[in-house]
Amino acid sequence: MAFPGGLLAVSLALLYAAEGQPPAPDWVPRLISAEEAADGFYPLYNGSDLDGWTVTGPNKDAFLVQGEVLAITGEGSGEWLVTTEPYDQFVLRYQFRVFEAQTGTTNKQAGACNNKNWDTPYNCQGASQQVVQMLSAATLGDRPLGEWNEAEVVCKRGRLHTLVNGVEVGEGPAQAGYVGIQDWGQRVEFRDIRIKPLPGGSGWRRWDGKAGDTLPESFELGFRFKPSPDSRGCVVFASKKSRPLFEVRIDNHAAEEFTGSIAGKAEALELRALDDCWNPMRIAVDGPNMRVWANGKTVVDFVSTRRVSFAGGVVSFNVDCGSIEFEDIEIKAKE
Repeated sequence: MAFPGGLLAVSLALLYAAEGQPPAPDWVPRLISAEEAADGFYPLYNGSDLDGWTVTGPNKDAFLVQGEVLAITGEGSGEWLVTTEPYDQFVLRYQFRVFEAQTGTTNKQAGACNNKNWDTPYNCQGASQQVVQMLSAATLGDRPLGEWNEAEVVCKRGRLHTLVNGVEVGEGPAQAGYVGIQDWGQRVEFRDIRIKPLPGGSGWRRWDGKAGDTLPESFELGFRFKPSPDSRGCVVFASKKSRPLFEVRIDNHAAEEFTGSIAGKAEALELRALDDCWNPMRIAVDGPNMRVWANGKTVVDFVSTRRVSFAGGVVSFNVDCGSIEFEDIEIKAKE
């Protein structure tokens, strides 16, 4: 089964290269199921390196990349492995396994932790206690040591719920912050780490596009889009005088302007979107700077050489061909 699938992946990659099209992300099914990708999940760990993560402690080798497995080596002094991007409301899923019974105290944790201030990483606003409960559930009779456990963390409306192997093991307060894995001096392995951002975080409001709903000077726009394989479209930002200023492309097949590119100004660094799947996108505007994220990663960071102002302007969602669905459109004014 694996050989034909791998052969197909190679054939598709060669086809894209021959036609001048960008290669699609290889997440499915290597890191995430087709069903979860279609629902808007994307991998936090790419199975190759620690891109998108940073180690806060002095021992940068405390976290080891072993293909699809991300391991805490047990050497200690790594402190935390944290995402470079913050998250507010989300569903986080991953598998983990431990190899020694837990007899330590509550400052020994491993798992998902949301924290807005990594200068005090041990203050995890209730999440750390849930992680301890999660490990206790896994090591004190739920599944044998060395076997993989399924974990799900749901952070929504200021509350965080943790489930292990389908059983809720904890619930507590939460706030916007970074997702982290703590090094606690013992070997723990993780795999299939994936996340689905949810709308409705602090400071965000729905964007309905009605008359009078204009843009502030600086803002973030968030939404999900689902493109058909033959689709092309864009998100257009116009000034108060309805003059288009920036056009963010949605196109998974044109190498010059694939998804996230700013037409005529900046090409996306990589293709991070999938056809027939819900793809989260964020666009931040702060003065002359426009930054675009697709599936959790920055694909464009553009600074205009001329003065631009979106205050009082509008945004429109355009479909040039094919079908593109949009949902969960929301905006957040930046102070």
